[in-house]
Amino acid sequence: MTGTSAGGWSSQDPQDTDVARIAHFVLDHLNVAPDAAARHVMGSVVCAAHQVVSGSNYKVTFTIDPGPQAQVVTAVVWEQPWLDRAEITHLTIAPAADSGVSD
Repeated sequence: MTGTSAGGWSSQDPQDTDVARIAHFVLDHLNVAPDAAARHVMGSVVCAAHQVVSGSNYKVTFTIDPGPQAQVVTAVVWEQPWLDRAEITHLTIAPAADSGVSD
C-alpha cells in the first residue's frame, strides 16, 4: 500500500512546493523573532516529511545563511489550511559544521 496514512510520517520531496512554503514560513518566523539580530537567508532544504493529523504536520530540515556561518534548522509545523492556521511546534537551530550538513 502506498500513500500517506493517518498518523504515519511519509518522506516528502524536498523540492515540493508545500515543503518550500513551510520552510519559508519558518524562515519568516526566525526573521521577525524579537531576538533576531540579522535577517537570515534561505539555503536549501535537506529533507522533509509529512504526517496527516487533524490537519498536517510538516517536518523540514533546511540550511540558512550559506557560507562559513551556515546553520541547520529543523522544524515541525502543524497546519490546518482550511482555518488558515499554522503553528511551529518544534524548532532547533544548530551550526551546520556540528550537524554534518553542508550547503
